[in-house]
Amino acid sequence: MEWGILALIRKKIRDYLTRTSLKNILLWLFLPVFILCILANLFLTNVMVRRLVKENATSSILTLVSQTNQYLYYRLNLVFEQMVLFEQSSDFAVLVTAAGDVELKRMEHYVKAFNRLQQLYYDSYSVLESVLVAVQRGSMPVEVFYQSYYSPNNVDFSFSMILNGEPLIDQGTKSYQWYNLHRNTIYPNIYTDNRTASIYKMIGDKNSPSRSFLLFNFKNQFFQQIFGETQVTRNGYLALLDGKAIMHFSPKGNRYGTGEDILRLIENDKRDSGSLTFRAKDHSQTLVIWESLKLGDWKLAAILPEEDLMTQVGNLRFITLICSLLAIVFALILSLLVIRLISNPITRWVSKIGGLSSGSDDILLDDVICAETMELNRGITRLMNQVRRLAREKLDEQDKKRELEIRILHEQIKPHFLYNALYSIEQLGLMGEYEKMTGIIRSLNGYYRLSLSKGRDLIELKNEIAHAEYYLGIQMIRSKKISYTLDIENSLRETKIVKLSLQPLLENAVFHAMKHEEDLRLRIRGERIDGNLKIDVEDNGIGMPEEKTAALNRAFAANDWRGLDDVYGLRNVHERLRLHYGVPYGLSIKSIPEEGTTVSILVPFSGGEGEED
Repeated sequence: MEWGILALIRKKIRDYLTRTSLKNILLWLFLPVFILCILANLFLTNVMVRRLVKENATSSILTLVSQTNQYLYYRLNLVFEQMVLFEQSSDFAVLVTAAGDVELKRMEHYVKAFNRLQQLYYDSYSVLESVLVAVQRGSMPVEVFYQSYYSPNNVDFSFSMILNGEPLIDQGTKSYQWYNLHRNTIYPNIYTDNRTASIYKMIGDKNSPSRSFLLFNFKNQFFQQIFGETQVTRNGYLALLDGKAIMHFSPKGNRYGTGEDILRLIENDKRDSGSLTFRAKDHSQTLVIWESLKLGDWKLAAILPEEDLMTQVGNLRFITLICSLLAIVFALILSLLVIRLISNPITRWVSKIGGLSSGSDDILLDDVICAETMELNRGITRLMNQVRRLAREKLDEQDKKRELEIRILHEQIKPHFLYNALYSIEQLGLMGEYEKMTGIIRSLNGYYRLSLSKGRDLIELKNEIAHAEYYLGIQMIRSKKISYTLDIENSLRETKIVKLSLQPLLENAVFHAMKHEEDLRLRIRGERIDGNLKIDVEDNGIGMPEEKTAALNRAFAANDWRGLDDVYGLRNVHERLRLHYGVPYGLSIKSIPEEGTTVSILVPFSGGEGEED
């Protein structure tokens, strides 16, 4: 059903186009379709531009997040490694576990541990704001060591204090804790807003004989320098996230409402990197792209409105629109120009060609403009002249073909051949050879019947062979020196061949090749070669000189028969074959003096297909 509908639509379109002029096709079909294609291209371009711009911008932001993440990880991990080395040092171990009765030894390790802590602080001065070490052995008072960029108002530390939402003394079983941005309540100062990010570790609990606490606070300026100087987009910013807090230094604040629900979504996503969108407080669609810092649960994220990704789309859309409008105007101008340069001349050519039937020969236009139309103008003129020339040649060829056919029929009804046959019949009758007389009459009847062939140009090879055998039968009754053999497979005998092709060659051999003292042996042999049929007529006669053979082959190839007036039969057969089949078909000849001659016929193998009887 669908194919039927499509075929009907194609037929309607074809009928419309055949009834419509080129001018109307250009104006009412080509131009609207072209404009429609431009508008569709404009729409698809906008869609693709939006997608590509978003993908490219997202990829660029992800690269920015990844590079910033690597830098943060490198700087913070150095501090982490220093903290681990300090915890695992022998000085810190003795400081925590030394007994009270070895005060002198413990004081020595105090000094070493303090110096080591001080050296660690200064090595990471650009990152660390302060470090704190607290130690308590049994029920003894807590001893606190610290280094700080600012002098604190006071140090308010206790192992029972709440840190990161949980009593510190209950965190002894945990490893290192990365604590996002929070207010510093252990030793606040009057110079900053006392917000910091930290890494800490609690060692031991309330049941341990001794316990200790390590705390490293990071400078806000370190994060502020990285986040503040990194331009994500016009309204986007970088932030450090974990499941509880967000660190950002955007001058516009958390304007997109990145709250606990978004933090939980990111925290629950187990991938190392990813992205999600949510609707912000101002109802704008907001994009979050994050990558894990591989330090605790921290993730570095870029937070930005999706409209920032489309800042370039507006300009591209405007440029695309202008280009599309220009293309439409150009298409209109081009259509009008094509109508002037092509449609109008074609219309006039149609009118002039229509006048050829009335005998007018004027088809040349003298006011065409472009080079192609001018060349077409000259080409049509040359074509019409060529058509006239070919028509004349075709008529000449048909006249020549009819002349050849008439002449070959005349050759077959030669008076001397018919007279000799009738004379032979008379002599056989006088001698009482009635059987031979009947045979020659039958052969003569078949000979002339096949010569006519109901007016057909092509006959089956088997009929052409039968015609040749009739001829040879008559000649063999008249002369006992003639014999022949036939070597043609039955599979070849159904192919078509121009009638009266073999008999002239046999007649030529009978009258020109026979030696007086020897019998004339003829052989008709056929074979199929590369889709063609080759028939050889061989004799053991007197042969021909090499010069005569070469001249005949040149005449067969070039159709130049000058100096060869005595080979009418060969010429007649060759020209009829060449007229019917064209080059390279026809005759060729080989001859050796005193040994014999072979004349070959080459025609296409038709496999029995050709004209119907």
